[in-house]
Amino acid sequence: MKNRKILIGIITIILLIIAIVVSIIINNKQNEEKAKQTLQDIIGLINEKNYEAMYEKVASINMTKEDFINRNKNIYEGIDSDNIKIEVQKIEKQDNKYQISYHEKMFTAAGEVEFDNQVIVNKEEGEYKLEWSSKFIFPRIRE
Repeated sequence: MKNRKILIGIITIILLIIAIVVSIIINNKQNEEKAKQTLQDIIGLINEKNYEAMYEKVASINMTKEDFINRNKNIYEGIDSDNIKIEVQKIEKQDNKYQISYHEKMFTAAGEVEFDNQVIVNKEEGEYKLEWSSKFIFPRIRE
């Protein structure tokens, strides 16, 4: 009888540990998906030429909202970008941030442009936001 109680106790502890581990894994996967969705939302906003809404999905930066909107508008509309698509290659968690590697393809006035790039998405004020860099537009662009 005593062995049975010990066995039930051990099984209960093992099940609790399994439940905790599964919960952590599910939570991490959900956060990873939210970070990925943030990047995809931003690409959608660029395609819609909605740079103001895009600014709201960017982490704190050393640029005014007006400068951000004008810079993105001038670059994306200056090259006549259209139909930007990304394919996420890899997501790595670094502390509370996610480094997302992706392949981007867009059509421009000069033809189709493709490149690989990386961004950091972090949680700021309860939302996932992109850590802005001009390299997001094109990896070789000057800041």
